[in-house]
Amino acid sequence: MAGFSLDISGVKQIEQAIKKMDKAATEGLAKELDASVINIQRNAIRRAPANFTKLRQSIKFDIDNKLFKSVFAGVEYAPYVEFGTAGKKKSQVKVPPGYEAFAAQFKGKKTTGNMWKSIELWVKRKGIDPKLTFAIFRSIINKGIPPQPFLIPSYEEEKPKLIKRLKNLFK
Repeated sequence: MAGFSLDISGVKQIEQAIKKMDKAATEGLAKELDASVINIQRNAIRRAPANFTKLRQSIKFDIDNKLFKSVFAGVEYAPYVEFGTAGKKKSQVKVPPGYEAFAAQFKGKKTTGNMWKSIELWVKRKGIDPKLTFAIFRSIINKGIPPQPFLIPSYEEEKPKLIKRLKNLFK
């Protein structure tokens, strides 16, 4: 599963306010976090490649914990779509600053789980000769696929909006 969390440490105004937080403030914070998580999920679904319907459908959120929220893609290949699999040229794939450690855990790993079936469906949908399925599969294994980020841009777009709303909440 791929997902992200928001670290608001370092924003002194928010840190101080959280220490003095009462029940009403906790509720306000929880509502703001819920709204941001929903926005991140909506934008991630919109940004996810259309060819990967299963990927789009797997983008969910968890808001059960009052102050810890998460957005995640529940399919095993989500990080490979997000960061790409550029094969031998993996070092040329640019990972957004701050996400290098997260992306590194997928570097060099290959997953072919449902890839063959996905390629077969894609070939059929595009009207390509099914005899080319293996060649396409081999090409992807050897050359990789370019990054098609969907979660990181959605998170990064929402983060400053949330921080601004939290600063206003805790004035």
